[in-house]
Amino acid sequence: MLACKDLSVVIQPSGTRILDGATARFMPKALNAVIGPSGCGKTTLVKAMLGILDSEGTISYADQPVKKSADLQGKLSFAPQFSIAHERLTVEEALRYALDLCVRESATKEVRLGEILDRIGLAEHTDKRVSDLSGGQLRRLGLGLELVGDPQCMVCDEVTSGLDPRSEDQILAVLRRLRDEREKTFICIIHNLAKLDVFDWITVVYEGVVVFQGSLDAMNAYFGIPDALHLYDRLNEHPIDYWRERREAAGAGVPMESVPAVVGPAAAITDLADLDALEAAHGPF
Repeated sequence: MLACKDLSVVIQPSGTRILDGATARFMPKALNAVIGPSGCGKTTLVKAMLGILDSEGTISYADQPVKKSADLQGKLSFAPQFSIAHERLTVEEALRYALDLCVRESATKEVRLGEILDRIGLAEHTDKRVSDLSGGQLRRLGLGLELVGDPQCMVCDEVTSGLDPRSEDQILAVLRRLRDEREKTFICIIHNLAKLDVFDWITVVYEGVVVFQGSLDAMNAYFGIPDALHLYDRLNEHPIDYWRERREAAGAGVPMESVPAVVGPAAAITDLADLDALEAAHGPF
């Protein structure tokens, strides 16, 4: 699956480092959440891994090196926060034009069109113009446009941000269904910490550094918090060097009792080992 090691992004000519030695691996066939305070580097991390931003460090996909964004073509797609469909097109027209760019066989196009409309819940709105769609429907159309190439992995940039609770739940339901029925992988930049229980694997970014990866329960234990809503307050209690050292120590196998605890004894992160076992059993994704 998509991974990076010691990934950095530096703004020139100022030399400002907005991503600083980030190391991360995402769980295959799962819902991955990327979280962190505003301006912490979440989108920078993802765009650097996709080759959209120039970076230093190493990137890989299915254990194969990624040197440029073209190396991910056909394997991964990127769903922006807002739909790029032309507002004067209908839902069906927008999807058909996208299919024309990605699929050659007419029969395959028809089958895939029906599948996408069903999965994103817009089968009853095929004749509706894009300009007449609600915010939630636009986000679902945006997902549909990226599904035309049937990618194994999809990166979603804040596709639920700014939506009402019902629309947000509908988007997440689409992602869960695709994970369960098609074994697709999603990497989602999100802001709503109350929805983290929907996700299988969580990546916490703070001041340009990946400071944690694991399950929700492991995250709460690691930071010594009762729930995810307390995460950002906990992060602000210590400088970034503290969190960087904690993660490096955990990743190196240092017993967590020898690492300064946040609140009480912190449990060692076992989720990375679990991810290693998953990939060993199924091969690289």
